[in-house]
Amino acid sequence: VATGASAAMRPVVLLHGLMANYEAMSHIKGWLEQDFPGIYVHNSEIPKPYSPDGRINSVLIPMDKQAELLNAQIEADGNLTDGFDLVCHSQGGLTCRAYIEKYGGSKVHNFVSLAGPHQGVYGVPIYNGECPDWKCPELAELMAKWAAEGWNVTFAQYWKDPFNYARYLATNDYLTAINNERADSQNATYKRNLVGIGGNLTLVMATEDHIVVPKESAWFDFYAVGQDKTIVDMTETDGYKGDWIGLKTLNEAGRLQRLAAKCTHQDLPREQCKSVVYDAIIKPRVGGQLP
Repeated sequence: VATGASAAMRPVVLLHGLMANYEAMSHIKGWLEQDFPGIYVHNSEIPKPYSPDGRINSVLIPMDKQAELLNAQIEADGNLTDGFDLVCHSQGGLTCRAYIEKYGGSKVHNFVSLAGPHQGVYGVPIYNGECPDWKCPELAELMAKWAAEGWNVTFAQYWKDPFNYARYLATNDYLTAINNERADSQNATYKRNLVGIGGNLTLVMATEDHIVVPKESAWFDFYAVGQDKTIVDMTETDGYKGDWIGLKTLNEAGRLQRLAAKCTHQDLPREQCKSVVYDAIIKPRVGGQLP
């Protein structure tokens, strides 16, 4: 899934989202290779053991394991030894951030997250487009049960119930960890590694997103505790004020950008949104020179 190499140009690593495989990022891969002749593009896919198809693995392989597998792929690729830019879509944005936090940000220069649910979701991503919570409240009830019971279905691992935040903190072992939300178990390495990327963190929200709910989660915003109407801006959250994972540090250094793309969630990496996503956001942030 990787082609073309240049000794001087910074490579790019791509990662797909939920219920997708490497093909979901193939348009971006092609545009990169056209615009930056000789660039090395590693279009990653969540691999076995569950299925030869990344679409199944993206749902069944636990989120921590997905970051571990991504790290193994990167470490095995000698073309990435000197660093790379990282562009990840949807659930892949969470996996890529976990990779940075857990395995070190020193190789990553720019990290572009396309509609990554960084503050979690209050809904079921693969169903929300057709059956939003207000129409299918039983889905929220089912997710609460799965999340509390620790099911390994991936979207249950970043499901956050604003009506029962205490239960979320007590039972969620994935999102609470990579967001350093538990005061008694914060990991300073996660902050050090995220701040340690060589370039910028770019968070892209799809304005027409009906998959990630709320869509502002892509910007580290989320519902206020106790309701599902008012959105609390990232800068007003305890996590930002306390700089739990380094967002405040990055922002105050001018290294965190939150951008909006008039696009649906699914179309972010596709031709339909090329001008507002690839041309306007991704292309200016890649193609730089290696040290």
